[in-house]
Amino acid sequence: MFAAFDPEVADVAERHPRRSDAVLLSLLSVALLTAMTVLGATLVAAAVVIPAATARLWTASFSSMLRFSSMLGAGGGLAGMVGSYHLDIASRPTIVVVHTLGFGVRTIARRGKGHRPYSTVISPFIDS
Repeated sequence: MFAAFDPEVADVAERHPRRSDAVLLSLLSVALLTAMTVLGATLVAAAVVIPAATARLWTASFSSMLRFSSMLGAGGGLAGMVGSYHLDIASRPTIVVVHTLGFGVRTIARRGKGHRPYSTVISPFIDS
């Protein structure tokens, strides 16, 4: 993961940062190609970005954001597929609508508690 965000730190922290970077990019490519067949090009961008943005509003660390965004993505995909089946509507946009609703609900709930809409990014490498 270091290689994706800070290659210089990756050189110091890992023995083979290029190998881990290649594995990360390969896994991302497989995930995106698989999603393209299910969702289409525009909706893939939304399905990848929205769960990560929603997870960022819930978590404070990068590792927990990765885990939580994966769960949100899978859960939103399942809820969208089930909802589209029962409502007899297209599944692709329904999945993105479910993700968007989750982001909207979390944003509204966060504002209602007196929080700023978006917090500053906390780097796992720098003490704050």
